[in-house]
Amino acid sequence: MDWQEFDVFGTRHRVAGYPDDISFVNLKEGLAQQATLAELCAAILSPTSEACDVGANLGLSSLVMAKHVPAGKVYAFEPAKRTCACLSATIAASGFRNVSITDQAVGALAEQVFLHAGETFSAGKHIVTNRHISNGAAPTDPVQMITLDSALEAAGAGKIDLIKIDTEGFEIDVLAGAKSTLRHSRPVIFLEMNSWCLIAFRNLNPRTFLEFLLDNFPFVFWVTPSGKLRRIGKAIRMHHFLHEHLVRHACINDLVCCWQTDWLGKFAPGLE
Repeated sequence: MDWQEFDVFGTRHRVAGYPDDISFVNLKEGLAQQATLAELCAAILSPTSEACDVGANLGLSSLVMAKHVPAGKVYAFEPAKRTCACLSATIAASGFRNVSITDQAVGALAEQVFLHAGETFSAGKHIVTNRHISNGAAPTDPVQMITLDSALEAAGAGKIDLIKIDTEGFEIDVLAGAKSTLRHSRPVIFLEMNSWCLIAFRNLNPRTFLEFLLDNFPFVFWVTPSGKLRRIGKAIRMHHFLHEHLVRHACINDLVCCWQTDWLGKFAPGLE
């Protein structure tokens, strides 16, 4: 295990990782991808808020969230054992005592699943099922999957204000296992839509995934290259976004889903 030290949005942190992991080697470049999350945290979270980091990887997103809830809680989930060890070391070195780490996968059901750990690219780890494009060729390790609802209930969590999800195409499964949390807390959801992962790993049509979000959340926004939010709607707005997403943005965009928009006035980048 090695370390990198740099500024994480105003606070100096040490982050643990392995030199054979591309995600760790390019950690500073990856920090730029956390800018929208940092702005969302500032707009949504209070010092006593509770938030979830599903797919925490090496811990950058957990650090960003923990800073904003000094008297609250961050529930971080990372199923890959080697990566979770780095995450734990990073959080311990940060001095934060408000981050709870769970080394299990999060999905729709409580069951044993198989994880491609991606040790040379920790950000690319993902669940492998019979829908996977590798047709059984991808190396995997068995891990336990839990639902977000059951994990938060067991932890005695309160109202959840923000959930970040980055699970390489299985974001829809995380949401399916969080129905009670979504119903009672109505948190803001910040997730990655990666259509390569949706198609290759879960065999899910990106349009179907987007329609699921639009059917279940009154407001769905995408993060534009300027860092601002632009609302996605059905019909022509969805058509426009899918073209931008698939043709101009290499099949990867961050989305924000929510029930209310009272926090938007505090979101510094604003709307586009």
